[in-house]
Amino acid sequence: MIIGGTSGFGLATAEWLAGRGATSLVLVSRSGSPSDESIPKIAALRQRGVRVDVASVDVADAEALEQLLRTVGEDRPIKGIIHAAMVLDDRLIEGQDRESIDAVLRPKVSGALNLERLAPQLPLDYLLFYSSATTLFGNPGQFNYVAANAYIEGLARRMRSRGLPALAVAWGGIEDAGYLSRHIGADINLKRRFAANLISARTALDGLDWVFDQDSRQLTTVAAIARIDWATAKRELAATRTPLFGSVGMRISSRQVMDAAATLEKLRALPTEEAAAALVDIVVEEIARVLRLPPKEVDRHRPLAEIGMDSLMMLELRTTVEITLQIELPMMSLATGITPVDVARRILPLITGEAQRHNVPGTLVALSASTLRPRPKQRRARAAGRGQRGARARPRTGGAAMTAYDRREAQQTVDRIRHALEHPPGEAARRRAPAQPAAPHQARLETELTALPEYEVLKIKRAVGDIAGIDNPFYRLHDGRACEVTSMGGRTVVNFSSYDYLGLNGHPAVADAAKRAIDLFGTSVSASRISAGERQVHRDLELALARLHGTEAALAFVSGHATNVSVIGGLLGPEDLVVTDAVIHNSVLDGIKLAGAKRILCPHGDIESFDRALRLNRARYRRALVVVEGSTAWTATSWTLPL
Repeated sequence: MIIGGTSGFGLATAEWLAGRGATSLVLVSRSGSPSDESIPKIAALRQRGVRVDVASVDVADAEALEQLLRTVGEDRPIKGIIHAAMVLDDRLIEGQDRESIDAVLRPKVSGALNLERLAPQLPLDYLLFYSSATTLFGNPGQFNYVAANAYIEGLARRMRSRGLPALAVAWGGIEDAGYLSRHIGADINLKRRFAANLISARTALDGLDWVFDQDSRQLTTVAAIARIDWATAKRELAATRTPLFGSVGMRISSRQVMDAAATLEKLRALPTEEAAAALVDIVVEEIARVLRLPPKEVDRHRPLAEIGMDSLMMLELRTTVEITLQIELPMMSLATGITPVDVARRILPLITGEAQRHNVPGTLVALSASTLRPRPKQRRARAAGRGQRGARARPRTGGAAMTAYDRREAQQTVDRIRHALEHPPGEAARRRAPAQPAAPHQARLETELTALPEYEVLKIKRAVGDIAGIDNPFYRLHDGRACEVTSMGGRTVVNFSSYDYLGLNGHPAVADAAKRAIDLFGTSVSASRISAGERQVHRDLELALARLHGTEAALAFVSGHATNVSVIGGLLGPEDLVVTDAVIHNSVLDGIKLAGAKRILCPHGDIESFDRALRLNRARYRRALVVVEGSTAWTATSWTLPL
């Protein structure tokens, strides 16, 4: 007996059972009327000699279900029941009401409870409940459906503990039967959200063999049968990055290694130029995946930042490239000023194995082969020196592979960096000074800190700066007030990090008002306004701002960072979209992360990119927010977003 068996996946299950030798089937649905698409399939079953009866019963109606089971049982024993009935009413949680919740839970939950009560009276070999793989990950807009399926999975465990042959299967996406086959939009949404590759009904049902051993003994009570690209899922779904799925990642690592090995073998078999071109294609595909854009829209010769990639996206790109090619990619190979073609050129030595053959660690190759190349004058001087010795200077080709000269230069730089790491400035003086015993807690702290890989990276950066003669640019002391210019060490310099947007820092009127406020309120107003209360000076400021902007009210935060994080994090959620400027402040990205919203970055000042991003994506989200930098000091540009 298949409840929910007159159409969709339920009817596909009937066809599969007939193929496995079933000769008598009862197809049950609330209407009892097969669809036009189902009628010929049922007729085909009957032509094969299978007895097929169709019944109209609401599985949530206990009396009607009991009567059906009694009637069928009087004619022939019921050996198996499959509960495949379902109703969908997808809404975001704020739009749910009691009616929509009941509509989804009733056939699943009430029907399963009725079967639990009636099953002990039947000679069942199996009692199969159809659940959904969304119970593994959740699914926005389907919390009622996910809850119903999770309930029947728990119910199956309770029945099994009572001796009933219950089994719940969480099915993945089915491509040729059921809801997804009739709703192409849902199919696309499933692939985007769950990284799932749809499978045929027959392939999915054949997976039931895995639930039983060779003696037909049931091995588990709840199983999931789905085809999922776990590498992609772990990038898309936070749930898959929890310890629950840790062993899954271990299981797929061998498959990823095999795929990467095949790709590497093909690349290494190609001539250098063809391998470089193929690598560019791979890099572009990964960039397109990160940016959620078609690969054809990724300009191979534009810097990554102009394409729309921020630092977080760079990390994501690094992860995907490392998974695809099974290499360790130095983060410095993804500097914002380089293009996709440049990235491919820097990866190629790692693919061909030259870096390993010449004993140059991957991280240092990136430093020596690009960041620390000699300046043009140095190159000319070295070339001239070689010419004087009778050696012909070998010019740089600009190609992907490192020349012999490049490798010598890289190795020399590696040696210099290693020496700088092993003998940092001031070490000799410290060695001459008498050793002072360290306190136990201090020794432990030093051991813990120096073992961190981030500390090693910091040491490399400091060593690179020492070699290149670059002073540490951070934590510089200002001599006094910082405006558009500031004084550091007696030298006047342009200040690109000033917040003095209005040029009023240090203005006598502003300074006098600040002093009066300190005299009245002190130097601290305690905790946040929402808990510690307000001061009149806050309200006066916001009223003045509201009048200035011609609005009914204004809210002033303590900083621009707090404004972006609080507003975006408070107004948006996982169902929303933010389209942002490629040079947007990091606080906007923090707000997007807090909200859990999707983000798309567009090149600064490129209104067509913003328009295209909204046109392609807006309909899939509840709310959409556009955030741009009107003026940016570091690009010396200013633009207005047309409304």
